[in-house]
Amino acid sequence: MPVFIIKNENLWKLCLLHFKRRTGKGLRYGAFSNDVITRLKWMEKVMYPILKNAVESLQRIDLKSMIAQALHMGDEVHNRNRAGTSLFFRTIAPAVIRTCENKEDAAKVLEFINGNDHFFSEPLNAGI
Repeated sequence: MPVFIIKNENLWKLCLLHFKRRTGKGLRYGAFSNDVITRLKWMEKVMYPILKNAVESLQRIDLKSMIAQALHMGDEVHNRNRAGTSLFFRTIAPAVIRTCENKEDAAKVLEFINGNDHFFSEPLNAGI
């Protein structure tokens, strides 16, 4: 399964974070249906490479500032993540558009993030 690798450059600390799936059926909750497996395969084969290219093009994302702003917007960065996800979306969307050749895949990745308020969640700040 693809993961985010979050690096705290000041502490030389690394954190691995699995991609957040939407709420509902998920492999980590014991669901092993075809739709769960199909979504995980899509995340691996389509979403991960697109996000990897987008993040690499940005070179770095200041998650600490993003988390601080999300807290001021009402998130508690654990179960309420709408602001954090929105801030991440605003950061990543232009890079996804610039780096992805297949615009339909780019749209699906952005729709996935936009439709998943838990995409930016507390494990993202574990590396901060």
